[in-house]
Amino acid sequence: MMYPDLYCKISDFKIKEKHGKFYIFDDIRKKYVVLTEEEWVRQNFVKYLIMKKGYREGLIGIEKSTKYNLQKKRMDIVAYNNSAEPILIVECKSFSKPLTKEVLNQVASYNYSLKAPFLSITNGLSKFVLEVDYSKNKIELVDDIPEYKKFEKL
Repeated sequence: MMYPDLYCKISDFKIKEKHGKFYIFDDIRKKYVVLTEEEWVRQNFVKYLIMKKGYREGLIGIEKSTKYNLQKKRMDIVAYNNSAEPILIVECKSFSKPLTKEVLNQVASYNYSLKAPFLSITNGLSKFVLEVDYSKNKIELVDDIPEYKKFEKL
């Protein structure tokens, strides 16, 4: 099992093999999960948020449920501020899949009810980040995910 280093790989991971399958320890969910290509991207991105952007481990959710058009959906990563308001939704894809308009539409549909100010899609090799300004009804492509301190309430 060899997965590529991703643009955000900044940490070592606990990986184990059992019955021919590999598992990676998820620090957020506090358990081992099956190591797929998409999970590799998700775990690397979570570490990136925590170690490089200052997001709080206790304020990150993985595979959180939401509803859109009466259908239950699962968001890969949701980060919250210390008032439990969603500030970032991330959709992760395998490093072998391209980032398409459909992926962007997917993360936007998750945000329909949550109204997070930042959305991101990543395949680990590249990422796109959108800032949503609800007061101006405007979405803008930005260079990177903001540091967590931007969202800390005084």
